[in-house]
Amino acid sequence: MRSQLRRERMVSIAALMAAAPWLGAPGGTPLVVQDAQYHCTMIATDTQFPNGFGAEPAINALGDVVFTALAPDVSSVELRAGDGNLVAGQPETSLVTTTGPTGEFLHIASPVIDDEGWVTFWVREHEPDPLSGVHPTGVYRKRQTAAPTAQSTPVVRDARADPLSPFLDIQEGSSDASTTGMVVFNALRADSTRGVFRGFSASGAAPVAIQYQGGVGLVGPARIHPGRRNWNAFAGTLPSGVGALFVNGSVAESHAGCCSAVSIHGASEPIVSYAQLEEPLSGDMQLVVRRGTNAQVYVDSAVDPVGDFYSNPSVNGYGELAFTSDNTLFVADGETLRRVVCPNIGSLGGIDISSRAINNRGQIAFQRAGFQIMRADPLPGPLGTARPDAASCASLPVGTPCDDGDPESVAYCDGDACIAVVPEPGAIACALAALSSLSRLRRRRA
Repeated sequence: MRSQLRRERMVSIAALMAAAPWLGAPGGTPLVVQDAQYHCTMIATDTQFPNGFGAEPAINALGDVVFTALAPDVSSVELRAGDGNLVAGQPETSLVTTTGPTGEFLHIASPVIDDEGWVTFWVREHEPDPLSGVHPTGVYRKRQTAAPTAQSTPVVRDARADPLSPFLDIQEGSSDASTTGMVVFNALRADSTRGVFRGFSASGAAPVAIQYQGGVGLVGPARIHPGRRNWNAFAGTLPSGVGALFVNGSVAESHAGCCSAVSIHGASEPIVSYAQLEEPLSGDMQLVVRRGTNAQVYVDSAVDPVGDFYSNPSVNGYGELAFTSDNTLFVADGETLRRVVCPNIGSLGGIDISSRAINNRGQIAFQRAGFQIMRADPLPGPLGTARPDAASCASLPVGTPCDDGDPESVAYCDGDACIAVVPEPGAIACALAALSSLSRLRRRRA
C-alpha cells in the first residue's frame, strides 16, 4: 500500500512537471564560484611515464580510467587503464595495447572505456595500402583485463584493410562507444560524402548511417551515451550552412553560433551538453545543457566569472557539467558553479578533460599539466559533493540526487527511499522523470 501511494504521488508530480515552464538563459545574473572539496586520486604519474601523456583520459561508471602515454623508451605509445589502486606506492595500470615497430598498431586515438571494461579506440594500422601507400584506419576494441599480447577486435575498418568496407577512411578522434557494444564514428564513404555512422561491435552487420552530407551539411564527431542507452548526438550544419545540434539523427536545435563540443548522457531522456556562441560576432561562449527538448544555459563567458572554455565539456546523467577554464576545473549544475579543489595535492595546474570525463558518481578524470593522469573523487561533508545514501533521504527534500549503490544509475530521494530513474514505459517512468525535473527546477538560475 505504501509503495502504491508513493507511486500515485509520483504520478501527480509528473503531471505537474509536464505543465511547468522551462527557464533557459540565465538572464544576466552572474554565478558565484564556490569551492568544492574532492580527493584527487593518482591514476598514472610522470615517474612512470616521464615522456608524457597523449589523449585526454576517459572514465566509466565504476571509476576506471583509460589513457595513452608515451613509453619510457619512446619507441611506442601505450594504451592503458587504471583505477587508482597502489602497488609498492605507485598507481597500478594495465596495458591494453601498444603502437610502434613491435606494437599492434601504428597510431591510437580517442580511447573510451565502458562499464563492462571494454576499451574502444580509433587506430591507424601498420600495413599500408599497396596502391596508395596510405595506412588503413579503423575502430577496434579490447577488454581491459585481456593479456597485452591478445589481439584487439576490429569493429569497423576502411576499404584499404577490408575490401568489403563501404568506407574510404575512418575519421581520427571521431569514435565513441556505449556499454551495449554500439559504436559511433565519422567516416568518408565511397561516394565522397562524410557522415556519422553507428554499428554494434559484435553483430557483424554493416554499420548504419545516422546522418551524412547528402542529407545535411557538415557533420562533427559523434558522441554516444556511455552506459546502456544508445542515444547519440553530434554537431554539424544544415545545407544552408547554419549550425545545428543533432540528437538521435534528428535536428534538435539550429541557429547561428550553434554548436560544438558535444557530450551526451541521461537516464529517462537524453541529456546533451554543448558549446555555442552567444552572438555570432561577439566571441562570447555559452555552455548549454539540453534535457529532451528543454535547453538551459549553464555558463556564460560574458556574465560569469570564467575565461575561455578549454577541452571538451562533459555531462553526466544528473546533468552535472564538468569543464575547464583558466587552468581550473569546474562543475556546473544550472544554478551553482563549483571549483574543484583537492586539498591532498594543492593547485591542480593546467587541466585537460575529454567528453567522457565525469560519471554519475561525480568522479572526474583529467590530465594535469601534461604529466599526471588523475581522478577527482567527491568528498562528503558541507564542502564536498558526495551523494547521500538512501538512509539520508528521509531528511532531504524530494528530488535530491542520492546514491542507490549502483554506480551506473541516476537516483533521487523520495521520502525515505532513493529511487533510480529507469527508461521504461508507463506511469513509473513518468514519475521518476518528474523527480529529475523537480531537481532541475530547484537548480534554475534566477
